[in-house]
Amino acid sequence: MGSNLKLLMTTDVSGEVWDYTHALCKTLSASGAAKILVLACGGMPSKEQREQLQNSNYDIVFLEYSFNWRNGFDIFQQNINKIETIVNNSIQEFSPDLIHWNNSFCTLKNDLPQIHAVHEDVLGQIYSQKKHGGISESDYKKYRDIIISSLDMSGVIVATSRFLADEILKKYEINKKIKIIYNGISFESNSEFANEPFLITKLSAQNSYHNLIFLIKTAQKMPENIKIFVLGEKPAGNFKKPKNIEFLSGLSGEELKEFYKKSSIYLALSSWDVYSRTQIEAAYSNCAIVANDVPIFRDLWGDCACIFDRNNVNSLIKNINNLIENSRLLNLTAKNCQAKALSVFNSKRMCYEYANLYRDVAQRITKPKQTVFQKMHRL
Repeated sequence: MGSNLKLLMTTDVSGEVWDYTHALCKTLSASGAAKILVLACGGMPSKEQREQLQNSNYDIVFLEYSFNWRNGFDIFQQNINKIETIVNNSIQEFSPDLIHWNNSFCTLKNDLPQIHAVHEDVLGQIYSQKKHGGISESDYKKYRDIIISSLDMSGVIVATSRFLADEILKKYEINKKIKIIYNGISFESNSEFANEPFLITKLSAQNSYHNLIFLIKTAQKMPENIKIFVLGEKPAGNFKKPKNIEFLSGLSGEELKEFYKKSSIYLALSSWDVYSRTQIEAAYSNCAIVANDVPIFRDLWGDCACIFDRNNVNSLIKNINNLIENSRLLNLTAKNCQAKALSVFNSKRMCYEYANLYRDVAQRITKPKQTVFQKMHRL
């Protein structure tokens, strides 16, 4: 590649951290800014992920082990030990200049410059499980010790939103400055407005059942001609699906774009700390964002989106009706959301900020490699 910087990065095949990693690595390696080795935890890639990698020019190794804490602490610890062995071998063979961890809770000590990007409040999720009796107090403390130790050994912690940065400072007792870099995507924008007042959404993995019940209540109060597209498979369980809800699973990238174009409004329903790629794609596609009144959505969208009262069906419907009945307001909201997405949540901006961060972190420990960092600045 004609590049001197060697970057070792971790990711996971499940969740949106995969899309983030691919967008970041593809742009960095295409620019010649870095030679990258990615260790992808969690098993083999999906068909769509393999297709993404066909046009990439970074190296990737898939590991069967993951950092999924939901399998129990003993398995979590065993997987960490196995992953640490592989990371240590990769350091010896690849000789990276810097390690970029992504929600990877290793405590492997070495002298390399390191950053840790936190994509979700994992400790908060574990604490929630403890409150409901799903995790013992002793196991919670073990999880907590590993997570905090892994963050503490990194030179810089990155959060994907200001809200998440504040949560880390409150809950993790980390005495470090947190750098905020919003996730960016590479996605084709759409300048046309949808002809029909269709809605599109995605149920968050953290509280999908709650979101589903909330969505059903909303659909039951909406006219049947206003369709609600739900990205993903129909959840298991006995529930009566309203006629105007349609679940979309197994879509290709191009098929997904067509459903975004058919839709005029994206519903961000989560009450959890969710940073969803689908919101950003919908905004790129000229959808107006209607979001639950939680800190993460106010952080991401500010005054661009329509915010409804937290978990209030009537408030949500009122906001939807206001947009559907006022095409000028709908188009203005969509344009504002698209402008925010294009300027803040794009892969080139994200890569430029990470390239500068890599330079700063590496310079604290090693003599800077000027040719590499000059390339980084041209991103």
